[in-house]
Amino acid sequence: EELRSNEVEQLLEDTRATAAAKEQSQQALIEELKARIEFLQNKIKNAGPSDEEIKVREEHEKSAKIKDASESLTSTETSEMMNLCKCYARLTGVSVKIEDGIMICTVKNNVKRRAVKFHITNADKKSIEFQPVGNKHLLPPELQEVGFFKASEAPILIARIVESLDV
Repeated sequence: EELRSNEVEQLLEDTRATAAAKEQSQQALIEELKARIEFLQNKIKNAGPSDEEIKVREEHEKSAKIKDASESLTSTETSEMMNLCKCYARLTGVSVKIEDGIMICTVKNNVKRRAVKFHITNADKKSIEFQPVGNKHLLPPELQEVGFFKASEAPILIARIVESLDV
């Protein structure tokens, strides 16, 4: 009976040692898997360009397309376009120039001697960002802050601005 008790104690001790060794092995495996996951996450994060790099690249491509289009015009075509823009500005009071992909717009009412200035950028193909920059107090309250609009609403937006200068 004493021999059996010793055997049972030895088996219990062996079982405990085996369990501890397995637990240690599992912990080592868990740590190894955590390190591998972190490595893969970093690799995925660094695999492609950042959002900022994508935005800069898109702006550069947009500027390059505008430059290519303007360079392909003859001097006569360029002169005609400039005259058309001036005529449009005289007729409507709305003038636009483009700098770095931003439309810098000025709306003037020469009779009332009022003018506002704002920027429009394409947020995406379906929407535009409107940002008042000069004399925004002359605009309706809802247009005195930065806002986003559907691109299809741009003519209505311009009409509201022209109308606000006639008050």
